[in-house]
Amino acid sequence: MKVLITGATGFLGKQVLRHLVADADITQIDVISRKKSTHPAPKVRVLQQNLADLTAVERLSREDYDAALHLAGLYDFEAKFPENYRENVLATLNVISALKRINQKRRAPLIHASTYAVGYGNGGELSEAPLAHLPPKDIPYSYCKAAGEKAVTSSGIPHTVLRPGVLVGDSIRGDFDKTDGPYYFMKWLARTAAHAVGRRLPVLPVPGHPDAILPLVPVDFAAKGFYLALRTQLGLDGPTPADAVYGLFNSKSVTVQDFCRRAVSELLPNAKIFYLPSLARPLLRAQKILTGIPEATFRFASEKTALSSALYTAAFPECAVPEFESFQEVFFKGFKRHYLGGTEP
Repeated sequence: MKVLITGATGFLGKQVLRHLVADADITQIDVISRKKSTHPAPKVRVLQQNLADLTAVERLSREDYDAALHLAGLYDFEAKFPENYRENVLATLNVISALKRINQKRRAPLIHASTYAVGYGNGGELSEAPLAHLPPKDIPYSYCKAAGEKAVTSSGIPHTVLRPGVLVGDSIRGDFDKTDGPYYFMKWLARTAAHAVGRRLPVLPVPGHPDAILPLVPVDFAAKGFYLALRTQLGLDGPTPADAVYGLFNSKSVTVQDFCRRAVSELLPNAKIFYLPSLARPLLRAQKILTGIPEATFRFASEKTALSSALYTAAFPECAVPEFESFQEVFFKGFKRHYLGGTEP
């Protein structure tokens, strides 16, 4: 079988690609890359292409893919709307256009990487169903990822949409190669703890609701989820499924309060935490100057949106995402090794 994958050089994509390379049922893998490169596996072909360019539609639609994994996208809370639209909406629309042409002759499903952040601002529950409403435009990342997801679910192409939570280091060693979400906060704590004045900090204000859920997901669990969703859509692991939307996270993962308590005890043990569940936007923007943490990070941490993942857990029990408590030791060891020069095995 011949599979297309986008975003294969990213934090998640590299691990998904390893699953594909090891799968004997997949005989050819086409990787979309903006840079000219090669891959050591004989069945991997790297195609230099910009997905936001219309020429991508022409080229990809001439191929005979059995399925596509669309993992590419811009993951930047601070990027402006035009850049988010180009990378998270236009690129997705072009992948859809190419697959629509392919699907005139065969069934080629799309496995699409969305995000739990599409539920921002809805004030209720993010159910495992197509979006009824888009989030507000004042966080361009959330809005554009939601628009891209909605384009997939309304495309008429066979699809599985997976909404990963916040990807963190793998569950074995805690290794990671991107800094966002909790790592922003951890880096600030580490920098503060490196100074004598910071180590004596008596009080630590944290913008965020203490009961909000941080849906932290080890990247290896997420990668296996995407891989199994592909095999399922291809009919390799049972009957071909209907179109579906899944929450790829643990709905109880960890609360803001429990995560901050553990993180602060690791790095600033003398500080007492107090939470600011609702902080004015100008103050959130101002803290960015002091901490380097994007405003949107704390806005997500202030939302008490209920997250649903029961359908995902039932469909893929072998890679159901664990609660944070079960891998927190690995998470903190991975952070210390990466940023503080720790030597944990």
